[in-house]
Amino acid sequence: MKVKYAFVALMVMCLPLVFLGCHGSDSESSSSSSTTDTTTARRFVTINQMTAASTVPWTEGTEVSVYNNTRRTSNIFDTFTASSTSDTTRFTGYMTCKRYNFLEIFWPKVGSEGITSLASEGGDSLLALDISGQDGTLETINSKFNFTYGKAKISTTTATDLTAKAAMIYVRRLMSIGKFSFVDENGDEIKDITSVKIENMCTEGIFDFTTSKISLTSVRQPIVLKPTSGYLTLPVYVALFAPYATAKFTVTTADGSVYSTTEDVVMSSLTAGTTYPFSYYLKKQ
Repeated sequence: MKVKYAFVALMVMCLPLVFLGCHGSDSESSSSSSTTDTTTARRFVTINQMTAASTVPWTEGTEVSVYNNTRRTSNIFDTFTASSTSDTTRFTGYMTCKRYNFLEIFWPKVGSEGITSLASEGGDSLLALDISGQDGTLETINSKFNFTYGKAKISTTTATDLTAKAAMIYVRRLMSIGKFSFVDENGDEIKDITSVKIENMCTEGIFDFTTSKISLTSVRQPIVLKPTSGYLTLPVYVALFAPYATAKFTVTTADGSVYSTTEDVVMSSLTAGTTYPFSYYLKKQ
């Protein structure tokens, strides 16, 4: 019996050692007392952006979505905020990460107009981008539809205060912009425009964080540009998915005249981040 009791006592003493042996350095921690600089934990992260990484101008307070492409969790996107108005701003926010994780940055943040996460449909790295809500102004494009993507890497982490620093590798625009003007059969600019209707143009793309590319869908929602008051002023600006776009334009003027392209126009060899001037001849109906 003494041998049996001695064996049980030995087993009880060994249990804590067994559990300690099962605890790896990659497990998630929320306590700095049990965290090392290589532990996956919820940290306050600063993403530093050098001039060489981007010429994209940021505004203080701008919110972006950050996706940890190394470690995917149920909390897929974290919101970070720009700390200054410049192209060398810092972005700060909280996310679960560890040293050497790669981060993907997207603007505008997920959930903004036209940006929907497809995580609920099993595509945790996919965003649906809808550009049908445009109004023809450059201001609206630059505030909603000039989609921007960047990549960063966490270089240092600390165990004491659960912070991390990341360096931006690059930032780039994903869209082209068309600058459109229209002329009549005599070559004169069409005036007193009350609406511009754009049809047969792709208005939805799927952005994949794993490939950093946009795949176009078959969705072609009409876009109708109207002035808030008075008449539309040419040129009108429209965000376009690169590298090509097709469209049919129909222009209506104040006197009820209607002008349109005789067939779909093709805009090819578009480069993301570039604005292209286009002038089209429209036939009066």
